[in-house]
Amino acid sequence: MAGAKSLVYRSSMTSPTKAPFISVQISTGHGGLEHFCTALSRLLVFPLLPSPGAFQIPLVLFKQVANVPQHPHFDFVMAAWKDAGYKLLWQATLDLVDVLPGHRNRFLLVLGHQSMQKLTPITVGAWHTQRRLNLGMAKIPMPLPPSLKQANTPDSATLAMYMDPYYMPSPRCAGLRPQRPEVFRLRRATDVATTFMAQYQFQHLLPPHILQKGIMGTLILHEGIVRFFSGPEIAAAHGAVRPIHLSQDHRVQMKLLGNSIAVPHALVPLTVACLAAQLPHAPEPAQAIHWCMQARMHNQNTVLIPLGADWVFCHSTQVSTVLASLGPRLAALVDDPIPEAFVRVRSSLPDGSVSLYAPPDIPPQELFVLLGCPAAAAQLPPELANHVQAMDIPLHSAPQLNIGGFIGSCGSRDGLGLVLTDCGVFALELLTPCSWSQLLRVFREIEPGPGELAIFSVCGQRLHCTDHFTDCMVASPESEDLPIQSLAAFAPHLAALSLSQCSGGLQFTVQEAAVMDCWLCMPFHLIGALGWDCHQTFPTMGGSFILQVDMQPKPQALHMPVDIMRDTWRIWCFVAQLAFFSSTTTLSLVSQWWHKASDVCHLLAGHRVFSGPHAHDERTTLEEIKQDPKTCVLRRSGRLLITIHPEVRGGGAKTEASNWAKTRAASLCLAHGVDLSATTTFVDQLAAAAGIQRLSMTLQEGPADGRWEALLELAKRSDVAAPAVKNLQTKAENRERQAQQRKQRHNRMHISASEVQINPGFFLSEDGSSTNILSTMQPGVSGIKLVEESEAIGLLQALRGVQPDELGLLVLGHSCPAPDECNGHLTFPATSVACGSKLLLAGCLHNVGGRRIRTQVADGMRVELPHQCCCTVDCFADELDQDTWGSLLNAPVRSAVDAFKKQGVEAPFTDPWGRFFSLANKPSLPALADRLSFQARIAQDELDALLAASGHNHFYVTPRAMDRSILTSYAIIWIGGCRAEALRASLQARFAEVFAQLRLGQMVPTKVQVSKMFRLGPLPPEAGATEIVTWAGKAAWNVKVIKSLGARHWLLGAAQEPPAAFTSFNGQAVLIEPLNRRETALPVVQAGTRLAVQTTRTVSRAVLEEGLEALRVCQETNHQELLHQQSADRERAASTSLQIQEQMSLMSAEFSKQLRLSTESLQGSQMQQQTQMQSSLDELKCLMLSCRETRDGAKKAKTQPDSDL
Repeated sequence: MAGAKSLVYRSSMTSPTKAPFISVQISTGHGGLEHFCTALSRLLVFPLLPSPGAFQIPLVLFKQVANVPQHPHFDFVMAAWKDAGYKLLWQATLDLVDVLPGHRNRFLLVLGHQSMQKLTPITVGAWHTQRRLNLGMAKIPMPLPPSLKQANTPDSATLAMYMDPYYMPSPRCAGLRPQRPEVFRLRRATDVATTFMAQYQFQHLLPPHILQKGIMGTLILHEGIVRFFSGPEIAAAHGAVRPIHLSQDHRVQMKLLGNSIAVPHALVPLTVACLAAQLPHAPEPAQAIHWCMQARMHNQNTVLIPLGADWVFCHSTQVSTVLASLGPRLAALVDDPIPEAFVRVRSSLPDGSVSLYAPPDIPPQELFVLLGCPAAAAQLPPELANHVQAMDIPLHSAPQLNIGGFIGSCGSRDGLGLVLTDCGVFALELLTPCSWSQLLRVFREIEPGPGELAIFSVCGQRLHCTDHFTDCMVASPESEDLPIQSLAAFAPHLAALSLSQCSGGLQFTVQEAAVMDCWLCMPFHLIGALGWDCHQTFPTMGGSFILQVDMQPKPQALHMPVDIMRDTWRIWCFVAQLAFFSSTTTLSLVSQWWHKASDVCHLLAGHRVFSGPHAHDERTTLEEIKQDPKTCVLRRSGRLLITIHPEVRGGGAKTEASNWAKTRAASLCLAHGVDLSATTTFVDQLAAAAGIQRLSMTLQEGPADGRWEALLELAKRSDVAAPAVKNLQTKAENRERQAQQRKQRHNRMHISASEVQINPGFFLSEDGSSTNILSTMQPGVSGIKLVEESEAIGLLQALRGVQPDELGLLVLGHSCPAPDECNGHLTFPATSVACGSKLLLAGCLHNVGGRRIRTQVADGMRVELPHQCCCTVDCFADELDQDTWGSLLNAPVRSAVDAFKKQGVEAPFTDPWGRFFSLANKPSLPALADRLSFQARIAQDELDALLAASGHNHFYVTPRAMDRSILTSYAIIWIGGCRAEALRASLQARFAEVFAQLRLGQMVPTKVQVSKMFRLGPLPPEAGATEIVTWAGKAAWNVKVIKSLGARHWLLGAAQEPPAAFTSFNGQAVLIEPLNRRETALPVVQAGTRLAVQTTRTVSRAVLEEGLEALRVCQETNHQELLHQQSADRERAASTSLQIQEQMSLMSAEFSKQLRLSTESLQGSQMQQQTQMQSSLDELKCLMLSCRETRDGAKKAKTQPDSDL
């Protein structure tokens, strides 16, 4: 059989003739289908067929590519096996993606010999019972050592070739478009892998005629890097459970992994064979696959062991087995170069620098959390913020060590750990396959020569296996000639030891009787790893010979502070006594050990002994405590937890009084609006200047409402600057308003598509007929369906291009799931299914059919909108006197209008809204404000006049678009030496335009007896009161615009109901919502006075009507002139458009002429080339005929091919 790779015989007996269970597994590699029955296949397969029958091999197992049964010679091969006495017991085509995240479709076959008893076909259940996994769920992507990652990362040319659309494979189904390269090639944690073949990682080097079919290989995007799937990841995706040797030659790696059979594929036919052989306790395939999934290797239970340039990928529990299998080779491999695993991270300090070593490509945030300074990650530049690399980070102070790692760190949640050495601090990935190579690299850094690596906890206990590793460890080289002694040698001599603090360091003294034993077990490896230097001397004191060790922290290294180092020495002395630890040890004995250790270090010996939170009698033994799990804490390993709580002393009456006075003063400051930082500074300065006693007396004497003034008076007498008071009332109101808005948003009703129904007649087909309102999606239907955004995503992908008629999806809400395919946002009328109330909802329309669906407005009324913009008007208190500013705060809009009228701008703006008062750029009450602002609408043609007067009247105008963005086409430039010159220059520059411009009046509103109130919206932001009245007049609905309710909603008054609840304004659907009028009590007036008031009002109304009539006549005249000017502008624009169209026509004709000439020239060149080619062929044919005629007649033509040499 072509492509046969292995022929494995498995036998449980030595006799070759009557083996009860011998299986033959024939697996084929690449190309097995194409040459299944070639001459080579006959040479390999058919001589084997008599052998199984002759030896009566009971079971034969096959693995082949998936489509072998469709091969024309498959039946012929199976007939040959049948003639040899074999019967088909089981066959199946299984894809590995059912159990692991990788496609690998294989045909599996089990044959049984006729000599077996009960030879019947085997029926088994499903081979998997769990859901499918993706790469992330199966824990396939792995952090790789730098050298291995570099070897699996393609260069730029190779990557460009893989991402080239030319090399994309053709779709398997006709009519489908090829996927985009980035979608097909790049696999992430949420995807599954494609089939890994023997040519993986080298498919781009195949011959060109094969590359034309496309490159099937995919890449993985992991840790921000695009690379090939590595050998360990492929092995994990195939369900490997045993160690695998990975050669440095990746061709050998890929050949091994690509031609291998996946473990789940091998288990299924093997379990079927066991069932056929009726072996006891034979599992079902699903149970065998379950065992395989539990034992398989992944990125959290494996290690990568470097063996020279090669690697071994194995389970973390198989390391000892792998090392034992190496035998004598292990000593030679230790001296081989070890791959680099760390980069140097340097921290710059005000007085120097410190460094540590970390794995590259891990997130910087994880590293700085481990160091106890997570804020440092936010200071990184963008090029260093993604992954750790060799870099220099400025820090205010160096991280300091403690027993568990660094001060301020609670350990790493990301699997990082610290290894402290005399050469520096290393950060390791303890839970990744890189841990073993990183540990070997640490050993090579601290011991370049021969030796062994010893690992200790910071407490001084030796760690013998990786299961005992902690977040912070100490590594030290060790030789056989001078092993590191245990701390237990300290235990008999604790009375002769003394630790004291002196001159910024520590001094450890040993009396003469214990010098030799204590010097041999002195923890120099721990002291050096914690960043301390040791200097040992043997002076004579009182005629006695003593050992004196002076210890000082290294200033340019990460080290442990003096006070924590002193506590660490107490722990070492306590651990030294644990050699006498047993199950019969009582808590009182543990207390005695702690007392002895505290006496050595001259620390407080008071303490309490617990088991977690549970207290026990000191006479209780550890065995008795462990018997009752409810009153103790047991670790996962089953060991009892004993906790010692040391005594901590500090504070007193003076400290308590100081804290009380500072707390009261700080509370008083915060209550009067001083921020926290200013409060802390003020209280500390006042306490230092005035003293705690005077500060306490000031806070206790006098009435409570006068203590703030008393505190300020004390600060004035003590020459301490008083803090600035903040506007707390406005802050509180602002917070209350924001809380109310959040509450309203939380309580806001969210409408779903199933709760409403689209009003018929609003959406029309292309022929003008009403579109069908669909409730469900069925094949062949046409119409429109209201859907949620989450439902629309799947429907848009499924329905794209499948419906020739009109078919639309109306997505409910303000966000669009596919903006590129959207036909625009709109508002549409709907009806509540529950109560039938009328609603106006927002959504977006998506036409997915061949014909478009459009909207139909109810009345089609349109009005011309003016060209308006928005402006912000600001005024500042420092430009006005106090009285003027106070009057301006009472009526800011009226004051602004009067100020601009004095500058010659009669109607500067309309519809003002959004008054805002601030103090130091923060919201405040009007009485405390130093700045006021409001917004208003302004006609575009009046904006220049408004800007010319801006600033000269203390009101500053900022032009904005209707979306609140600032118009960058305007600017105010102050010229001249004074303000008068600037005003004169601005008037002179625009004198002719201002003089010639006609100021148009506003349309007088129709008299309306308001009896009903309505809320109208949403309208275009440019629409104003005049446009609303014009729009309503076209519908024969007389309204009165009362006020603006914001940028797009208005309050209207009318005497009658509107024509319809839903209508449109310039094509945009709007809602007219009736409002209930408030009931107000009639005013109570005294008799004799009301008639005079009515008479006065009647006279005033007559005068007002006469003035309005004159103003109306003036307005009509101005309006006619405006219409005439607009007509002239339209004619001028039409003439310009006609000229542009004529120029475009000339350009199009010239381009067509040039294209035609180019085409004719190209056709002529092609004809000439064909003529030359034909003439060359004719000459060649004549030459061949002439050679044939001149050949020797005695020679005969060849009728057979030459024999092979």
